[in-house]
Amino acid sequence: GLEIPAKVHEMNPMEIIGYLRGIDYATIRCYLENEKYVYLMVVENKSSDTPVVYHWIINKDNAHETVVKMDRVIDSCWFSPQLLTEDHMVYYLGYPVGDDDRINFDSNPSIVMMDISGL
Repeated sequence: GLEIPAKVHEMNPMEIIGYLRGIDYATIRCYLENEKYVYLMVVENKSSDTPVVYHWIINKDNAHETVVKMDRVIDSCWFSPQLLTEDHMVYYLGYPVGDDDRINFDSNPSIVMMDISGL
C-alpha cells in the first residue's frame, strides 16, 4: 500500500508535489551494491507523519536481510550514504545535529563509515 499510483506520470508536474504530500508512499532514496551486498535507503512518507528512514541491507550470498529503522535524527550523515566499498563499508557524509535536533550547516561535515558485513 505504499506504491505511487501510475497516474502520477500523467499529472501536470506542478501538481505532483502537492499530490504526494497527501498520500502514503515509500521511495528508495539510495541504492548501492557490491559483489556481496545490496544497500537501500528507503524513506516511508506518511501524509500525517514525519518521514521514516530505513537502511535495508541484503546479503546476496544467503538472502539474509537486515532493516534498521531511524527513529530520530541522530546525525545528518545517516541520511546521506555515498559509497559501498568492496570491503563492505558504507560511507556517509553529513553535518552534526545540535541539541535542538537541527542540522548545523555552519560546522565541518562528518564522514562516517559503517561495516555492514557484521549485521
